[in-house]
Amino acid sequence: MTGDANSFDVAIVGGGVNGLVAAAMLAKAGRKVVLCEALERFGGATGLSTLAPGVRAPKCSHLVSGLPPALIRKLKLKKHGLHVVQEKVGRLALDPDGRHIPFGSGRRLTREAIFQWSRHDADAWDAFNKRLDVLTQAMLPMATGASPALMPQTRQEKLVWIRHFARVRRKGRMVFQDVLKTLPSNAADFLEDAFETGLLKGALSFEAVLGGRHGPRAPGTMFSWAWQRALEASTRKGTIQLAGGPDALADALAIAARTYGAELRTSAQVASINIADGCVTGFVLKNGDEISAPVVVSAIGPKATYLDLVGARHLDAGLARDISQIRMRGASAKVNLALGKLPAFANATPDDLSARLIVAPSLEGVERAADAPKYGELPAQAVMEVTLPSIRDESLAPEGRHVLSAIVPFVPFDRKGGWADGADRLMADVIKTLGTYAPDLPDLVMAGEVLTPPDIESQCGLAGADWHQGELTMDQALMMRPVPQLADFGGPVSGLYLGGAGAHPGGGLHGRPAMAAVSAILGNGRRSR
Repeated sequence: MTGDANSFDVAIVGGGVNGLVAAAMLAKAGRKVVLCEALERFGGATGLSTLAPGVRAPKCSHLVSGLPPALIRKLKLKKHGLHVVQEKVGRLALDPDGRHIPFGSGRRLTREAIFQWSRHDADAWDAFNKRLDVLTQAMLPMATGASPALMPQTRQEKLVWIRHFARVRRKGRMVFQDVLKTLPSNAADFLEDAFETGLLKGALSFEAVLGGRHGPRAPGTMFSWAWQRALEASTRKGTIQLAGGPDALADALAIAARTYGAELRTSAQVASINIADGCVTGFVLKNGDEISAPVVVSAIGPKATYLDLVGARHLDAGLARDISQIRMRGASAKVNLALGKLPAFANATPDDLSARLIVAPSLEGVERAADAPKYGELPAQAVMEVTLPSIRDESLAPEGRHVLSAIVPFVPFDRKGGWADGADRLMADVIKTLGTYAPDLPDLVMAGEVLTPPDIESQCGLAGADWHQGELTMDQALMMRPVPQLADFGGPVSGLYLGGAGAHPGGGLHGRPAMAAVSAILGNGRRSR
């Protein structure tokens, strides 16, 4: 089916947060836009699961980090239903005996909590943070702006590098050298040089590697940690909790996009992207419908975009090989529980429990958990990030009931023996582990669900269950992302833009890859060919 009804200025593949951001921004700029999403719903890693009557849990992601205030204002997302119920969501390293360590609630409080464990570590806390902040600030301009060109040619491209490193060097030569030495190193050594307390090192090492598939002793985990910290620090509000969960962000973006005139379609899987004389001309849906557009934004992964939809025949052999070698295999599962009441964690108030609760008693425990998926096994002792979103958001559960949302890393995509009994075992492991911190919790579970990595792939549209659609490591970041030939909207196909998590600056519910693509399309950034 062709004709004016299927002719657009811009066609978008994928209706996750990035796709919706691109649709809303381009429609607001006056472009005629269509977005096609293969699943029956928009939002990708957002969404809500109904666990019991009236009890809903964030399906995959449970918080939003680094969402640009400029995006909220530009698209009037608050007018379209976006409501923040908690800003600057911190972390709480859980201890079974109630000697918890809070992060993000003020360094003085953290230092006082650490003092219960070690005077040495309490004294070292401020210096440690100063050093970590230098790394974060070094990453901030590149994580939130255009990535520097690999081979800068123009004066503008050279200035990006010069200004960035001048900003780092202003604090002194040793700071500059420390940044260059530390970023390729591993988080375990960085933490062991500073601290002696197992719980402190465990929680921080967990933070350093969450979202990846490598343990804290893997080279380059300092880069990944600083990168994620930079994205979180890019906004004054940091990590936020939304009323209705992250799904509310997708809803607000969809309303905004439609308000500005974009056409949004679900259950509309793209089968191939049409190309003529090296230029994109639109795409074909699985049902045979043809969409005509001189510009296509792909908000899905680079592998699927170029190898499946474009096809290797339009790529030179070297580019096709490089794309095929992008590492993108997730190793996280999600466990959601409906609880009869708020569980009793020792020495923790409801305000304390509205943080991200980190279950990672030691660095060694995090490293052991990271080894398990290498052999297709579940960790013997699960580590996890837990939220109780119903404490701040009463819309998620009836009065007195509560929701528990747990991200469990280091879970293999391909479990040895399959997943027939794996989900039940993972659920039991999570409940048992949490029971050591809140002894009443196992008896409070009313219902629950497990999303294994294959479930996350199929239900959230994340290929390989990879949050970033390409591991966020030094060799797959910045001007190397997703591969050097495609960085900054380069590549062999004019009019095709990558605007999903596989592009710079990576995954998350912040919409920055889509914002960069829109900027390029509207003439404010580097473009294809």
